[in-house]
Amino acid sequence: MRQHFHVSANALRLTSHINYTIKKTGVFNLSLALPEGYRVEKVHGANIANTNLVDGNLEITLSQRTMGAYGLRIDLQQQQPLADNAVVTVVGVHPLGTHKLTGYVAVGSEPGLEVTAGLAQGLTEIPAAELPSRQPN
Repeated sequence: MRQHFHVSANALRLTSHINYTIKKTGVFNLSLALPEGYRVEKVHGANIANTNLVDGNLEITLSQRTMGAYGLRIDLQQQQPLADNAVVTVVGVHPLGTHKLTGYVAVGSEPGLEVTAGLAQGLTEIPAAELPSRQPN
């Protein structure tokens, strides 16, 4: 899983890339917990029949049983004008019903905004160049 946060003066954008490895019998549905206050802009993935928001979770129905590798991308946005010295809490998308989860978080900003890390729980900082499958978006 890769979470890409982009901070601008008026909004926070979050792009979540989730690469599933689906074993055994396959799945028809995926569930993801979304961070509070964000609006879903777009959901990208193969064979998506329907998406539905239920109690802060994004429920995705696939048009066919899916096994093996499956990639999903979710674009979210939160309108939030930032004041000087604003503190922004970064919370990402969380896939539900997974047995093992490995994730990366990248935070960037528009030119002229300075972003510094505050309290990080359960994270280890690595250089941006070491992020797996790092591609501009």
